[in-house]
Amino acid sequence: MKYYCLDPQKHEDKEEWDRAWDLAVPGKDKSEYNPDCWESWQYMGSDIRNGGWTHTFRHRCHPKTNKREYRGIAATENFSQARDNDDPEEQE
Repeated sequence: MKYYCLDPQKHEDKEEWDRAWDLAVPGKDKSEYNPDCWESWQYMGSDIRNGGWTHTFRHRCHPKTNKREYRGIAATENFSQARDNDDPEEQE
């Protein structure tokens, strides 16, 4: 299984990171912080699902539902091509 963790400090990941967060949590409050349970959105990583790379986000206690929520964001073609060409031994 191929897995990748975006690093916003890496130049090559920054644009993909910003895009994924903008799509996962639209609006100004990117955390949707829930003060009742001290939880906010978290990036969980990126992997291949349904034949394409997906960035996964989780909120353990969403403020609107008070339930665990997941959002999967399809990666860009550029990201997908770069990851598909990665050497699997470099990812371990």
